[in-house]
Amino acid sequence: MPEDALPIYTPFNRRKPVAWIQPRVEAGVANLVLRSRMEGPLAFEIEGLALADAAGEIGAGARLDTRCRLKGGGRVVLLRRELTSPPNGALRVRGSVRAIPIEDPGRAMYREWAWLRRPREVQAIDRELAALTALPECAEQSVGGLVD
Repeated sequence: MPEDALPIYTPFNRRKPVAWIQPRVEAGVANLVLRSRMEGPLAFEIEGLALADAAGEIGAGARLDTRCRLKGGGRVVLLRRELTSPPNGALRVRGSVRAIPIEDPGRAMYREWAWLRRPREVQAIDRELAALTALPECAEQSVGGLVD
């Protein structure tokens, strides 16, 4: 995993990241790239994702909130921003991201983890997993995909 990347973990395993988001700058454009290192697909719940440099957030409070899925080993540019000036120091990724496997054996591990925390909510956990499987594919977010 690259040094400047934001690691992404599953709720049941905080030791080894299953994916990461990395900031990249090419030809005056900043990109946030999501990359999975798993063989099976993952569902992502992304909240408040933003690009920042030493001076603060780039885009004046523009943040990405989305839920999507990515195939195993997949890579996608989540956010693309044109830079009006060069970044002030190294770029960083801010935000909260959760990854959940949506195929077995990872799905079964998540189901057991959730069941141990919410033993009376087995049907709700199964509905949650079904909804995660039905999420749209992760895709590049335009300015319209940002929330203030």
